[in-house]
Formats: sequence, structure tokens, C-alpha cells
Amino acid sequence: MNTTGLSFWQRTCELPPIPERELPRAVDVCVIGGGYAGLTSALFLARAGMTVCLFERDTCGLRASGRSAGHLMQGTSEFPNRAVELWGETKLKAVWDIHRSNNELVRELAGDSCGYQRKGNVYLATSRDEYLELRESFSVLQRLGVKGVRFIESGELSALLGPGARRGMFEGGLIAGEDATIHPMKYVARLVQLCLAAGVRIYQHADVTEIRETEGGVELVVQGVGGREQGSDESDRSKIKNQKSKITAELAVVCVNAYASQIFPALEGVVIPSRGQMLATSSVNVAIPRGLAHCANFLYEYWHARESGELVLGGFRWTSESAELGTYDDTVLNTEIARGLRSYAHELYPELPEDSVEHEWTGIMGITSDGLPMVGPLPGKFRIWLNLGFSCHGLSTATKTSQLLTNYLLEQPMDLNIEHFAPSRLF
Repeated sequence: MNTTGLSFWQRTCELPPIPERELPRAVDVCVIGGGYAGLTSALFLARAGMTVCLFERDTCGLRASGRSAGHLMQGTSEFPNRAVELWGETKLKAVWDIHRSNNELVRELAGDSCGYQRKGNVYLATSRDEYLELRESFSVLQRLGVKGVRFIESGELSALLGPGARRGMFEGGLIAGEDATIHPMKYVARLVQLCLAAGVRIYQHADVTEIRETEGGVELVVQGVGGREQGSDESDRSKIKNQKSKITAELAVVCVNAYASQIFPALEGVVIPSRGQMLATSSVNVAIPRGLAHCANFLYEYWHARESGELVLGGFRWTSESAELGTYDDTVLNTEIARGLRSYAHELYPELPEDSVEHEWTGIMGITSDGLPMVGPLPGKFRIWLNLGFSCHGLSTATKTSQLLTNYLLEQPMDLNIEHFAPSRLF
């Protein structure tokens, strides 16, 4: 059983070959980060005619993007009834619109190769209080004109949970019919493929140790990339690993999410790393609706079944939240959370075989104080832009924010506004 290291998604998908290329002296844009945000930023900028280098410290999708739940959701980590009190209707509607548009854009880019399924997401009430908040949230969404959302009573839940689910766990809920699920690592692999086709130069195991704004642009110091064709033999690779090279660009786009303060110390405490934990079973013969996303307990637990029969489940961070904040280590499991997830899986679906859990893993998310991403220039800088801080919703947000960021930089028409996500709001 895989208990640490790679996720279920990473073990069931391989990246396409990435050619080793000479590092140019200068390009139009350097993108830092090889997850959803970095790859889509690079893709849209390259498609707009920019020369783009992308640098990833590990391999593309190795961190949070390859470890997520695979849910494409609308909304945020707060129920709409709470979010409208925090931000007001205009900002809340903007968030839902960006997520809806992100979903469409992901479907377009993913094609038929990533297991994309739009079957909706069921928000389940585990208590009367949660039921009432979901009812109130439904009213808020109706007032905002959000489409595809309806409230459901407990009598409708059996069809949405499946015949194999335990009865009586939930009091009702809300279904967002336009939400979807996807194989997140296959989406990463597809984005790598699209980036290479668009001319993006991708450098893996390339650690950007310094970004400095200059009079005419930016200068990056990159460790692990040679100044010529890389990797003729092992000794050559060893030398390159410790070699530092410089590259200049007109602009840098930083897409490292939870790891932002490791590049910019000023972001310490602004983007906070938080570890989430998940499990996946083997392909099981239990009647669970395939591709339909579920979440419960105020979004703290979330799951769906793949077409191939695996149940993927995450959550229980609340049982040990302080231990999961501030850490960058995604190679270990929290045993208390692991016990909670296993118990909850069997509580949900009693017919699950006792030995059905085959994969357990963790991933590091980047959380901002208001739960919204940071998209725009780093305060005090003009040529260093951020696209990070997705607060548990990177898959649901980053593709669209990358498109909007590109359109803003190139002064192209924008269908949605990113001013709500300006990094300056958190300083």
C-alpha cells in the first residue's frame, strides 16, 4: 500500500516526455511553478505570442496539483450565506462566475483524455444547523442568479449517495449541477503537452533561488539548469544540479502557491501552508454514483467515485488542524486523520471491504486570510506578478485566473474582473 510519497493520481498517470533544452539568455516571460497555475499561465502567454520559460523545482504536478481531490467546484471554503457577509454580493458573484468559467475552460483544455465528468456536486448537511445554513445559502445563490443549483431534502439523497450508502447520515443539502470531477494528474499531463506544442520551454528540477526586478525587466537566478544542452551523462547531470544560471525577462509570473514565502519572505504569514490528507480505495463493487462529487460537514469532508470504481476521499483536517498548518512536508501521514478517514469511508459505505484502502497521501495547500487567491503584481513591484494562494480551490480557479492575468497583461478584453484578487488587499 502507498502510504507516503505519491498520490493515487500520480501513480496512475505519467507526464509526457519533456525535452531538455538549452537555457536562453532572455525571454519575454518566466513562469515559476509547474502546477495548474504555472502551466496555464505559460500556455496562455505562449499562445498570445510570448516567448516563455517555465521553471519547476521538482516535476510538474508533483506537489498540490497532483494531490487534489479532483473536484471542480463553484464557491469558496465558506458557505455562500457566510461569504456574502464577508465580501458582499458583488464579490461573491464574481467568485462563482470565475469558477463557472474555469470549469468550462478546463473542459475545453482537457478534451477527452482527463476523465472529465460534469455530474454536479452535492453539499450534504450533517446537522440541523448545517441544513439551515445550506437552505440560507440556496436563497443567496438564487438572489445572485446562479444557475444549476437546487435544494434537496433528505428523501432525495438515496439516489445521489447510491444504494450502497448508509441511510440517515444527512438531513438534506444543495446540489450544484454544473460542478465536475476530473483526474487532476491527467490534466497536468495534458497541460504539459499543450505547453510544449505552444513552444513553452519547460525546465524541471530547476529551482529559482532569486528574482530581482531590474530597470528593464527581471533577472532570475536558477539552480539546476545548464547553459547548454543538458544531461549527456550522469556526471554532467550532477554538475548541472548545483550549477546556477541567470536569465532575464520582461516579466515574471510566480505560481508556487503555498511555497510563495520561500521566494518572497514578505509573503510569510500572507500565504500559509496547510496540509490536507486523502485516501483512495481499490476498485470496489459498491453502488456509488460515479463522477458525482460530494462534500459534507461544512466542506471539511469530500469524496467521489471514479468510473473505474475507486472511492477517493479527503478531509478530517479539523481533528488536528494546528498540526497541519505551517508545514511543507507532504511525505508523511497524520495517523489521527488517517484513522478518521478510514472510519468515515466505512461509515458512508458499510459494504466497503475492510482492506480496500490502497493509497493514502497528503498535499500542501496555500491559504490566504480571506480565502481568495492573489492575482496581480507583487506589492511594490511592477514586473513580478503573482498567481497563487488558491486556498483549497486551485483546480477550480487557477486556469481561469491564468487566462484573465494574460488578458490583463496584454491589454486584451476580459470577460471577468480580477481586481477582487489584487495582492495589495492583504498588505
